[in-house]
Amino acid sequence: MHILDEDYQSLKNDIRDDADSEEVINAMIEYYRLKLAMLEKILDEVQKNNDNKDHEDALAI
Repeated sequence: MHILDEDYQSLKNDIRDDADSEEVINAMIEYYRLKLAMLEKILDEVQKNNDNKDHEDALAI
């Protein structure tokens, strides 16, 4: 995610230079899509881990 954040900062600088640049705006939208996909994947993993822990706890009882 750190690399994505660095790329986004670069895009923010680019948009300051040329606020009407459709290419820059599309790149910023893609940045948010990628970041959202990464966060959704992390959330899925957390939920799987919680489900596994709950299942293991139920078996231990």
